[in-house]
Amino acid sequence: MALSVPLTKRGTVLCRADDSHLNSSQAWMCGALSSSKNDKVLSSLNPQELTQVLVHALETGCGFGAQNKKLHKQFVLYKTHKTASSTIESMLMRFAILHGLSFVGSAFYKRQHWPPLGCPMNLTALHHCFDYEVRHPLTLPLSWYWRRNFRTTIETLKQQEEACDHGDGKWFDQAVSNYRRLIHADVAIIVPVREPNNHMRSTMHYYNVSIDAVAKDRSLWNPLAQDFKISTAQQAANFGARWLSEIDQNVHPIVLESLETSLALLRRRLGWSFRDVLYLSVIHPTDRVYSADCDLDKVDVKPYVEVDAMLYRSFANLHSRLLSRSRPLRQEALALKRMSSTLERLCHVRLHVPHETILQLCSWRDKGELLERDIAATSARLCRPKAPR
Repeated sequence: MALSVPLTKRGTVLCRADDSHLNSSQAWMCGALSSSKNDKVLSSLNPQELTQVLVHALETGCGFGAQNKKLHKQFVLYKTHKTASSTIESMLMRFAILHGLSFVGSAFYKRQHWPPLGCPMNLTALHHCFDYEVRHPLTLPLSWYWRRNFRTTIETLKQQEEACDHGDGKWFDQAVSNYRRLIHADVAIIVPVREPNNHMRSTMHYYNVSIDAVAKDRSLWNPLAQDFKISTAQQAANFGARWLSEIDQNVHPIVLESLETSLALLRRRLGWSFRDVLYLSVIHPTDRVYSADCDLDKVDVKPYVEVDAMLYRSFANLHSRLLSRSRPLRQEALALKRMSSTLERLCHVRLHVPHETILQLCSWRDKGELLERDIAATSARLCRPKAPR
C-alpha cells in the first residue's frame, strides 16, 4: 500500500524519503514477517519519517477489520494487581475520555487518585448513568503493605469489603451484577492476568516482601485469587465453571504473556481501532527500587500460588477458545506490538515531531495526568426517570 498521507508540521509539509523506502517500512509496521532488510530500513528512519509511517498505519488500520463492527463503549477493567493493569488502565482511560464516556469512580472520589472500589454493593446506591470503570476492585491483605501512611486507609477499606463478603468466592459475581445494572447489561468485563509464578515474584518485589515472609504467612499466598476473594481450590474451580467455561459471558481476558494478541482480540470483539488499543507502558516507581530478595527469578514460589495456577489456566483456556473462533491474529498482534513500541520511541522526541496524532497519544503517558483529566471530563450524567405507564 503506497503512502499518501504527508506529514504536516504546523501547516508545512515535511520533506520525506523515497516512497519505496517508506513503503517497505509501512509493511514492517503492519506486521509483515520480519526480515533483516526491513529491520534495517526501519532503524534508518528519522523521527519525522517514523511518525509518517505510524500515522499512516493508524489511519488505514493496516487493512485489518474488526470482528464486531459496532463500537462497544461500555466496559469495566477488573483491575487486578501486578498484571500490567495500569498500562491497560491508561489505554482504556484514553479511549473513554476521547469518546466522552462517564466514569463510575468520579461519583465516589474527587481527588487525583482514588481508592479501590471496595464493597460492590455500594454501586446500587447510585442514580447516574455511567459507561466504564477502571479501578482496583479490592485491596490486597495488609501484610503486603509496608508503607505506613497507607495503613489507616487500607484498614478502613478492608472493613468495608468484609461487610459484604460472604466468603463464598462470589465477590466477582456481586461486582459484575452491579456493573451490569449500573452501566449496561452487555458491559464488557476486561480482566488482566499473569503467569502465577512471575505474578507472585512481581508482587513480592513491588511490596518488598521476602520469600521467608511469604512462606510464613498464608495471607500472602495466591495474590490473583485474593483479587477475586477466592480462598480455596474448590472456589477457584467453581469460578472457572461459572465465568470462564463459556464465551458468552462477555469476559475478555488480557493474558500478559500474550499481551498484543489479547489486545488485538479485544479490539476485534469490541469493534475498536488500532489507535484505541495502542499502549504505553506504565512502570510504577516502586517497581524500580530495591527488593527484599535480589534474585527473585531464582526463588521457588510454586507452593504459594496453587490456587492462582488454577485460575490462570481457566483464563488462558478461555483466551485460547476465543482465539480459535477468530480470524488468525499473528500479523495483527505483531503490528500492534510494533506500533506501540514505535509510539514509545516517538514519545521521547515528541516535542521535535509536533504531529497532532502523536502529541495526543503521548499526552496520556502520565497516569496522574490521566486521572485528573478523567475527573474533569467525565462527570456523571443524571439518568432520566422512566415515564409512568
